[in-house]
Amino acid sequence: MKLSQSTSICFMAFLFLSFNTYAQNIEKLTLNLPTTKVYYSLYNRITLIDARADTVHLGILKTGAFNKTAILVANEPLQQQLNKILKNLTDFTAKQQELVLQLRYICFAEAVGGTSEMGYFMLKAQLYAKVNDGYRKINSIDTIARVSAVIDVSNELLQTGSEILSHFIAVNLKRQPSNYSYGYNDVAKVDSIEKSRLFVYNTNTYADGLYLTYKTFTDQVPDMRITVDGDSLQKNNVKAADETGKLKKVKTGNFFAVVYKGVPYISTFSGYYKLTKKNNDFFFNGKVIDFMHPANNSSGSAASAFMFGAIGGAVAGAINAASSTSNNTEGEFKVNYENGQFIKIR
Repeated sequence: MKLSQSTSICFMAFLFLSFNTYAQNIEKLTLNLPTTKVYYSLYNRITLIDARADTVHLGILKTGAFNKTAILVANEPLQQQLNKILKNLTDFTAKQQELVLQLRYICFAEAVGGTSEMGYFMLKAQLYAKVNDGYRKINSIDTIARVSAVIDVSNELLQTGSEILSHFIAVNLKRQPSNYSYGYNDVAKVDSIEKSRLFVYNTNTYADGLYLTYKTFTDQVPDMRITVDGDSLQKNNVKAADETGKLKKVKTGNFFAVVYKGVPYISTFSGYYKLTKKNNDFFFNGKVIDFMHPANNSSGSAASAFMFGAIGGAVAGAINAASSTSNNTEGEFKVNYENGQFIKIR
């Protein structure tokens, strides 16, 4: 697969970090502290589980008048910086309970092109409440944010990353965790455990009909019966009964999915695209206009308008997609099992 210029940013970042650690400049990251308070927080302390493959490097920046490449590392251990963030967010009203942040991926990447500089911040993490000897999930984030500047994007990039991480923690400080408790070893494979509870991930038989939301799709309980004019799905040939029982054409993109002749299709404003299950995830090749599908639930992310994968092959596709000036993006997408949002793969 040919890498675009924007895709190469992150790919080269990882090569750079892997092979040039000892011969390059070092920049140190100090996360900005939040200035707002969350009163009556359910948590007054935080513990980091650093599940990254590389627990040292945080990305690359361009520094100085000649935009020299520098490796970004933490100025203080991330645990200490998280302690300061939580201390700034809470006060004496906070309850005596422990918050756990499982950091699965974090990366700052910067590139210079033409007359502007572009920066990308990628974050994948999960929050848990530590209850007795177990971990109860609160929320998760898997996102990429893009910033740009004419002269120097570094400061804005670092500030944006700090704000996204702090905001993710802040908006969940009063959120009750799930009732299900994981053991420490289970936290590493939480995706598989959670998928085991979603019916659609444990069947190869799908019920025909129209699904308004991701929730009804995972339950495999259609919201409406459908009628199709012809032998295959087209953008304007699907009908469903309205509240009076009259059949009317449905508009793609106003609902999550349809299943026709036992085959599931995602619904976007551009049309229907066949869903394929691979390695217990759903994928489709198609065109989407808005990554925040109207039928999806909110992820609670500070930058949820950018719903791209931040791990592995998803990194490369995300950079390319985020660089586009159009909201209409074509490629391969994965359905986020947690909320139904579309994760750009390539």
